[in-house]
Amino acid sequence: TVELEGDANDYVGKCLSGGTIIVYPPKKAVFKSEENSIIGNVALYGATSGECWFRGVAGERFAVRNSGCTAVVEAVGDHACDPFTSRINDATVDLDTPDEDDLVFIRDRIKKFVQLTGSELGQRILDDWQTEHAKIVKIFPKDYKRVLKEQEEEKKRLAEEKEAADKENGDMEGRPRERALSMDMQIAPTLIHKKKLAAKKKLSISQRKRKLSRNPRPQDIAGFEDEEDVQEAIEDNEEEGAKSDNDEELLSDDEKLYRAPEERLKDWDEVYDFESVRSNIREQAARFD
Repeated sequence: TVELEGDANDYVGKCLSGGTIIVYPPKKAVFKSEENSIIGNVALYGATSGECWFRGVAGERFAVRNSGCTAVVEAVGDHACDPFTSRINDATVDLDTPDEDDLVFIRDRIKKFVQLTGSELGQRILDDWQTEHAKIVKIFPKDYKRVLKEQEEEKKRLAEEKEAADKENGDMEGRPRERALSMDMQIAPTLIHKKKLAAKKKLSISQRKRKLSRNPRPQDIAGFEDEEDVQEAIEDNEEEGAKSDNDEELLSDDEKLYRAPEERLKDWDEVYDFESVRSNIREQAARFD
């Protein structure tokens, strides 16, 4: 919360995204606050949330592009609140009569305004609320009104669909249900997956280096210059790949579980152990002076 006894310049609360700003004249001031400036121009430009309480007159373009901040001020200059120019633009906004909920909200805001700033104007409105509330006009952007209406209709539609689904489920309560999976059946896929990972981890680093593509390049077989060693490594790789394929075939769709990201990040082979990747790997020497 920022509370200022005095006045402020332009751009008070620009891009405000939470919190509270309170500005009021010096307590010893004898002038009427509703007739004197308290903040400068373009206050609350682009604000998205929070509360502001200004006892006095705001400058021009007050709360332009405000999209969520609640602001109370005693008077404003020209072009306030975006839909205004020198007059109300009835092509973009409607002038509505506040409903009961609106009036309750407004009165509560004025009460808090008086409490925080000591506004005499606010107190006079509360004292004669039966007369003053009839002067209040609700300025409602037409596009915003349309969006709210569409949201309300969508909410109603979803509620009706849920009610229909609940009713249908209630009608099916007497029908036999499919047998739920036992705990053993639920954890079986996880155990199978863990066993496969454990078997894979047993492969030593030296063995991993010997895993070759079906069409190795000279740089792929560095360290395996003997022709028999190269052929043996290729055959081992093909045999291991066939075993892996057979293991996958034995697993049902439910058993082929998605691996957790934390686990996959530590498994370099997930991106390395593919022929298309390995075939593009190059060795490069570096010299340090």
